[in-house]
Amino acid sequence: MDLKEFERYSNSLNERDCILEPYRGFIVERLGLFQDTPAAQMHDWLKEHHPSFPGVTPKTVYNFVMKIRQEHNLPKLKVNEREIIGNPLNRLMLLMTEPVNSVVHNVTVE
Repeated sequence: MDLKEFERYSNSLNERDCILEPYRGFIVERLGLFQDTPAAQMHDWLKEHHPSFPGVTPKTVYNFVMKIRQEHNLPKLKVNEREIIGNPLNRLMLLMTEPVNSVVHNVTVE
């Protein structure tokens, strides 16, 4: 193997197509809405919303989600870092994850 062949081979390793590339738009959209989403949750959403989703390992999804987070500057936020009051979607997610007994309902009867 000469130098040019080695360079082509080396470059081909870095330019592999990712099996999850067709789902990039879905992942970017979800991370934009729910930036604190873990990769495991994203894996579940992909399987739920895309019946033809390939059988990949959770680590593959994790690596792809982390790559997208880096490319789009979407770091994973901790629960205390998100702006619950400012974003109605985050408020809704918080209400959905709280125990039923701790949720206070404001109901107005007209």
